[in-house]
Amino acid sequence: MNRQQRIYYSVLIVVVSTRFCYAGRTFQPSGFYVEVGQSYSWWDGIMECARRNMSLLTLDSSEIADTLSSVIHDQGKFDNPILWLGASSHATKGVYECISTGASFKLSGDDRQNKCIVFDLTGKGKKGIDCTETHGYVCEPNRHLLEAKKELEDYKVSFYAKKQILADLKNSPQQLVDKDNQLEELRKMVKMSEDNLKDVGERNKTYERLIKKLDSLQKDLVVLRSTNANHLEKVKYKRKELNEMKKNHDNQIAKNCKDTWQLMIQLKKALEVQMNITTKM
Repeated sequence: MNRQQRIYYSVLIVVVSTRFCYAGRTFQPSGFYVEVGQSYSWWDGIMECARRNMSLLTLDSSEIADTLSSVIHDQGKFDNPILWLGASSHATKGVYECISTGASFKLSGDDRQNKCIVFDLTGKGKKGIDCTETHGYVCEPNRHLLEAKKELEDYKVSFYAKKQILADLKNSPQQLVDKDNQLEELRKMVKMSEDNLKDVGERNKTYERLIKKLDSLQKDLVVLRSTNANHLEKVKYKRKELNEMKKNHDNQIAKNCKDTWQLMIQLKKALEVQMNITTKM
């Protein structure tokens, strides 16, 4: 069955027939609608099913065949009617194609074209006959419509599940958790600053010891000058060395103090900002 023929049959399925015969019955739980009146062509059967938002039955499994057989028997109320099914060989000679699923099949010994399938209980199943003959028909719920409804329901379930997840996320205390993490980071920075201050204190103690040592050396220099002029040059050299050490140390101390002071200023500003945020919360 080519594309044009598929479109043609689809149009036929949605066309509302002008026939108003309601002699048929709907059987549950299969949902089959069976019209046993032998006055419908295959095309009439298509339109009658479409009028009920159904399609001619696609007989593609033994389970469906057994169900249809039990429906036709209906405790002896039906007299073995011949019923149109949803397949024809309009497209390819000897190949029958189902109008609902597009599946194709062949019947043994049947290589004719433009024939349509009926279910004949007396003939033990399906057979191809002229599409203009008049028989009954059997409809089934439109498979494409059922699949579309199921897909829509699945989308609804997925949508509402995601919507609930989003609502849960909006209501979670994530902002408070973030603030606690920021506060913890600030605590770590304070600890680091305290450790740096301890290092500065140790360096100041070292500086004081050097100052005392320098003072002692200066006193020794005075003694040496008064006692031994020959040691003057050595003392001058030693003093120069110590002065250089003191200068380097002073520069290092000054740099460390400056860095530490800047860090303390940044920390103080960060703490003030955090305190303002905490107060507002």
